[in-house]
Amino acid sequence: MILKTYFDPTKDDPVEYDEVTFSLIGERYKICLEAVIDQINQSIWFSSPLEELARSTANWSILKRQLILGFSIAEAMALDPSNLIKLWEGYARARILPLCAFDDATDKDTLGNLEPHVVAPYVVAAVLKGEEFFFQNPSIEPFWRVLQESLIRIATVVYQEYSTRFDSKYLENPNALLSMYKTELSPLNRSSSFVTYVYGLAAIKNTPITTTTPWLFERSRQLLDDIADLREDIFFGRLTYPALLTLKEPHVGPKAKKIIHNLWYNKNNTDDWWPLFRNCLMESKVLNDLKQQITVDINSLRDWISTSFPGEYKYLLALLEAKRAFLFRLIQHGVDDIPPPSPLDRIGKTI
Repeated sequence: MILKTYFDPTKDDPVEYDEVTFSLIGERYKICLEAVIDQINQSIWFSSPLEELARSTANWSILKRQLILGFSIAEAMALDPSNLIKLWEGYARARILPLCAFDDATDKDTLGNLEPHVVAPYVVAAVLKGEEFFFQNPSIEPFWRVLQESLIRIATVVYQEYSTRFDSKYLENPNALLSMYKTELSPLNRSSSFVTYVYGLAAIKNTPITTTTPWLFERSRQLLDDIADLREDIFFGRLTYPALLTLKEPHVGPKAKKIIHNLWYNKNNTDDWWPLFRNCLMESKVLNDLKQQITVDINSLRDWISTSFPGEYKYLLALLEAKRAFLFRLIQHGVDDIPPPSPLDRIGKTI
C-alpha cells in the first residue's frame, strides 16, 4: 500500500482511499495511539459512578480518528507526538469523549435509555477536571486556553441549534435561521479539533498563528457532517445548512417544507419521508454548490499546509484528502452515509 496525499475522484475509489489512508497512518502512529489509550485506561479522573459513566459512553472509534489528526498536525509542526502523551490524554478526556457522549445521547440514541440531562453532569465535570489537569502540567497549559475558547464556542453554537428545534417559523422563513450562519458564531464555525490542535500546539511552541485559514477545515468538516447527518438532523427537529438551502430553492422548497411539516407536526410518512426530501435535495443545486465550497476550502488548506508547516506534513495532507474522499462517498450514495469499517478499530485495547 502507498500513502496518497491527493484523492482524485476520477481515478480513486473513496472507500479504498479511506481504508488505505487510515491503515497506513494508523500503523505510523500505532505506538503513540496505544500509549494514549493505555494512559486513559489507567487514569481515574472521577469518582464512581461518574468514572463508570465516562467509560461506558466512550466512543473509541471517534477518539482514535481525532487523536491521529492531532498526531499528524504535531508532526507537521515539527513536534514529536510521543512527547505529548499528557496533552492527548487531557484533550481526550476533557473534550473528545464527553462531547461524543453528549452528542450520542442527544441525537443518535446509541446510549440506550441515557438522556442528555444524565450525560450533562459528566460533560461539566470533564471540563472542570480538564482545566485542573492542564494547569497541573505547565508544559501543555497554553493549550488549555485555546481548548477553553473552543468549548465555550461549541456550547454557544449547540445552544443556538437546539433552541430552534421543531420551530415552524424557520420552515416558513429559512432566511431567519440562515442569518445565523453569517455571524462569528456560525454553526459552521463551532471550532473543530483541527482548529484547536493548530492554535493550541502553536501556543505551546510560542509561535502564534494569526491567519484564519485553519477555520476553512472547520467549515468543510461541518458541511460534510451536515450532509451526512441530514436525515437524522431533520428527524430530530434540526434544520442545518443543507436543509435550509433546500427550503429556499424556488422549485423544490415548497415541497420540501410540506414534507418536513408533515413529519414534525402530523407524524405522517415517518417511514418514507426521507426519500421524498432527498429527491428535493438532489433536484436542487444545493449539493453541487456545497461540493464546490468544500472543494475550494480543501484546496486552500492544502496550499496553506504545504507552505506554512516546517515538519513532515504528508500525513496531514492525506487525512485532509480523506475529507474529499468522504464528500464523493456521500455523493455516490445519494448523501446516505455508509461508513466503511475503520482500520483504527484494530489498534489499542479499550475498556
